[in-house]
Amino acid sequence: GTAQMGFYLQQLSESLIPLPQLSEQTRIVSKIEEIFALLDTHERELAALCSRGDEAARRTVYELYSGWILCICRRYMPDTQDAEDLTHDAFMKIFDKIGKFRYSGKGSLKAWMSRLTVNMALNRLRDEKKMESLDIADVPEPTEEEAKDIPLDVLVSLISSLPP
Repeated sequence: GTAQMGFYLQQLSESLIPLPQLSEQTRIVSKIEEIFALLDTHERELAALCSRGDEAARRTVYELYSGWILCICRRYMPDTQDAEDLTHDAFMKIFDKIGKFRYSGKGSLKAWMSRLTVNMALNRLRDEKKMESLDIADVPEPTEEEAKDIPLDVLVSLISSLPP
């Protein structure tokens, strides 16, 4: 009970990471509760504000869901940098398409964002697979006859477009 709680508090206070003061903890908890209350009761309004470009609303959505979206991205992209890039791209698309979001009850915004992110991840994996299947070694060299058929002006244009 109380003795065990005191032991844990002492252990925490002796740890290398200083804990915020109690008033700071209370403020943080209060802010988190405020954000979740906003989300629970005003998800539709939050999405509407985001669609109008409200930066505070977008920041709130990002702060609430960025960890969740990153987790989804990590499931599909084992490389951390790829997952972070996909997370960034997902939020860009989320905020671009949020006007199409249709509220259908508590949690529908999270579900909509999750579906959009999964679709982006799957598309990216498909694109990477297509790129892997394209190998320059598989492209046949033109025959001497085919090379002679290239008009001189096209050949000069191609050569001049090469980097120095």
